[in-house]
Amino acid sequence: IIDKETVPDKFRNTILHQIWKKKPGTKKEDLDANRFIHCKEWLPRTVESIVVAEMEQNIQKATSMFQIGGVAGHRPQEHLFSVKSIIGKYEQQKKLVIFFSNDVSKFFDKEVLIDCMQELASAKVDPRAYRLFFKLNNNTKIRVRTGCGFSQREEAGDLLGQGSGGAAKVSALNLDRKLNITFEGSKELARYGTIVQQPYCFQDDAICLVEDLDGLRSAIIRMDSAMKMMQVEQNKDKSGYILMGPKHLVEEVRKRTKMNPVMCGDWQ
Repeated sequence: IIDKETVPDKFRNTILHQIWKKKPGTKKEDLDANRFIHCKEWLPRTVESIVVAEMEQNIQKATSMFQIGGVAGHRPQEHLFSVKSIIGKYEQQKKLVIFFSNDVSKFFDKEVLIDCMQELASAKVDPRAYRLFFKLNNNTKIRVRTGCGFSQREEAGDLLGQGSGGAAKVSALNLDRKLNITFEGSKELARYGTIVQQPYCFQDDAICLVEDLDGLRSAIIRMDSAMKMMQVEQNKDKSGYILMGPKHLVEEVRKRTKMNPVMCGDWQ
């Protein structure tokens, strides 16, 4: 399969396993309250793991230090330590700092395969592995496992399924590169010494630290641009900001936001 780059048609068959997120106030019957994990048979999973392993070194080199999702040897606590250190610095200097968090809505359900392939090409991964990865995820055919059995098989198109062999690493690279493009040359982001703190990412979650209200508005516009580049949307329920700093500075910003609300597209 790998030597001849021939992928059997049945390798595109995927079964979606429904997992309830257990969010308060939701029911298992609510599709939006569930995540769907893509599962294939052992052979296509093995082939995809081999292909991803061939690309992994280049993917890690192309991914910035601010994206640690899917990177071996890293964990979310690293970002927590960095964020707390920056907040502590601004508190000591008695300056305002704004914590802006962003979550991508249904990232793995809407991510476009061609978009990811473009970033893999820019990372200069092995050409054969590149072609095989596309063939393994092209024209995906899905069935959903339900309490009443399996649904009919339908073609879902070109996508990276959550739970598939390369989704975590390739999706992390895709988001990281888009944020690097949209935030390039940004002057509103917080600094630690001379280091500009680019958005911290862990998979599809991103955090920005900015120094003032105008910076927050600018960061939201840049974040929205990155979402549009990937043809996805920000999650309204999981995105927001927190004001931190001296009380008088926080109150001043709150007064300004009441007069002129912070908007992200058509929602506050």
